[in-house]
Amino acid sequence: TIPNSTIWACAPTNPKLHRYVIPAFQKLIPAEWVADWNTEFKDLRLKNGSLIHFQTLEDPDQGRGQGLDWLWIDEVCELSEKHWDVIRPSLGDKQGVAFFTTSPRSYDWVYEKLYKPAEDQQAGYWGLHARTSDNPKFRTKEGLEFLAREKESMPEAMYRQEYEADFVVFTGAVYGGQ
Repeated sequence: TIPNSTIWACAPTNPKLHRYVIPAFQKLIPAEWVADWNTEFKDLRLKNGSLIHFQTLEDPDQGRGQGLDWLWIDEVCELSEKHWDVIRPSLGDKQGVAFFTTSPRSYDWVYEKLYKPAEDQQAGYWGLHARTSDNPKFRTKEGLEFLAREKESMPEAMYRQEYEADFVVFTGAVYGGQ
């Protein structure tokens, strides 16, 4: 809705870009907004002059590029802090906004640099903790039964990470840890 925006939508790998990120945009962007879809360069040009570029980040240097109005990185926990260090200057000149979606992976750099500042209500940061059980699809009898089976069949820390979106510690957790 903001004309002439430059947007990057990123994933850690090419398969994830095509399985999750591009389909998400195809569901969200009405066809009548689209001016051109360049599959060779993975660019979606909108009629309002905005450009959405779909980018993989297998190598941190793939994050270098033009000034961005906004950035979405899916599964950011699969990337290294160096990826963020390389791509974040692209947001600087336009004071762009970054969005991240991910399943937590312990108390890693994502927790320290992105999620904890939101928890601490640091200016410029906002976070949302969404559990699988928050999804209406899992509030049905079948969904609740599925989650109960999963909880029974998985180690507690793994269930908390994968279904409760908790940051957990796996190594050295003799008595269950966090």
